[in-house]
Amino acid sequence: MDIFGFYNILYRVIYIYVIGMCIWSIFTHKEFQRQIGYAMIMVPFLLRVLGIK
Repeated sequence: MDIFGFYNILYRVIYIYVIGMCIWSIFTHKEFQRQIGYAMIMVPFLLRVLGIK
């Protein structure tokens, strides 16, 4: 396994962690503006994990 494969896995773990924290924040915060903000932060990470972008 080369170093680039390791970094790819590491980045995916970090992205999945960020997505998990954003989803948790969306469900724990009741303010609508804050939920929208977390959703906007989450979208690029989600696209990256899914391999679209």
